[in-house]
Amino acid sequence: MEKKTMGSFMAALRKANGLTQQQVADKLNVSNKTVSKWECDEGYPEITMLPAIAEIYSVTVDELLKGEKHNTDKEESSDNKKSEKQALYLFKTSSDKYYTLSSVSLVICACGLLISLFLSHMAIGIIFSLILFGASAILEIVAFMNYKNVLFDYDTPVSDDIKQKSLKKTTIFLISTFAFNLFSLLTIIVNLICGLFLPWILSVAFVIFIVSLFVYKAIAKKFCFDATLRKEYISYRQKVVKTVSIITAVVYVSCFIFPFFSVYVETFTTSSAYDFKLANYNYYTDNNAQTNYNKLKNHILNGNEIYYLNYAEENAIDIQGFEIAISEENGELIMTDFYEFDWEYKEFDTDEEMKAFIEQNVITAENIYEYLSNEVTNKPKISFEDKELSIRFHPTQVKWYLAEDILPATILVAVIVSSLTIITGYILCSRKKHNLK
Repeated sequence: MEKKTMGSFMAALRKANGLTQQQVADKLNVSNKTVSKWECDEGYPEITMLPAIAEIYSVTVDELLKGEKHNTDKEESSDNKKSEKQALYLFKTSSDKYYTLSSVSLVICACGLLISLFLSHMAIGIIFSLILFGASAILEIVAFMNYKNVLFDYDTPVSDDIKQKSLKKTTIFLISTFAFNLFSLLTIIVNLICGLFLPWILSVAFVIFIVSLFVYKAIAKKFCFDATLRKEYISYRQKVVKTVSIITAVVYVSCFIFPFFSVYVETFTTSSAYDFKLANYNYYTDNNAQTNYNKLKNHILNGNEIYYLNYAEENAIDIQGFEIAISEENGELIMTDFYEFDWEYKEFDTDEEMKAFIEQNVITAENIYEYLSNEVTNKPKISFEDKELSIRFHPTQVKWYLAEDILPATILVAVIVSSLTIITGYILCSRKKHNLK
């Protein structure tokens, strides 16, 4: 390997610039023999002359002393590779940090949901759950804001493919975290309105929905998805996955909305009434409908004693006392509670005394007692219709407990439909893959 010297480098530079030794000597105010000695490495220029020589040959003094030009392309390439490695490391570190914090956010939200389900009867349980939901949302926002600058820095020397994958994964984490927080908050609201049964049903259905999606992805990945397949299939399977996910989500949402919507419509579009003309009367009075109606009305308005007749014997009756609690709101009577007393076997000296007591205080209709006790638990408004001898109840709140009877059936429908949708998606992907082979 030829040794690089300053003399040979100067000779090469002079020839490259089309100069003679005399022309160089004239520029430097030396003899051409001096220039010849330099180029033959028989002597070296004075240090004070090096800047002038470097200027003539358009090189640096450092390059002149080393006897070669710097390989700037190689150095720049090395610097670029080092910069890309550093940028990729920074991007990966930031991504991993965001995904970790998002996972922690989901875990915090899940803890809040469990607390809301098990400690919903305590105010501290609800408050603590709300604190955890808030902490989960704040953590997700902070993690994303810190990661956003790295993710959307277009000057970062990271490939577009890596950025797109990270952006897609970040979007999934964001949507999942806030959707989970909203769902958890919904369970608390539903629990406060309807009781604990419905939040448990909602939670179980939510878990079923998530599990069904994971099962579908696992099946599709094992039997259908192949990264080596051509783009036509990849695009087709993505459309199928999105369609299956949307249909499954719509089915579950619809099946949960339907029971509550149905109960709401049924409750607020109908009112119930007890028509005394239709009741069966078997005891002692000629005008039982009018008599029973007036007894109930007087009890509700004036607070007189009221009993329900179970059976009558000679000079004795078996009765149960009850009381309907009433409050007035905005000029309307609201039945707020129904109190039952112990059964009482009451004896009289004469049959006339027994009949008089029944006519004054006892309801003789066989089914009115059960009807009233059922209706009053819903706290309806009540109005008297004297001409038709009926009491009409106007519900003032939604009977959510009826939704509990409908929910199991709708959940079963959601599971069946979503399962059929997943199976259909799998079959479509399999057929497409087979046709492309």
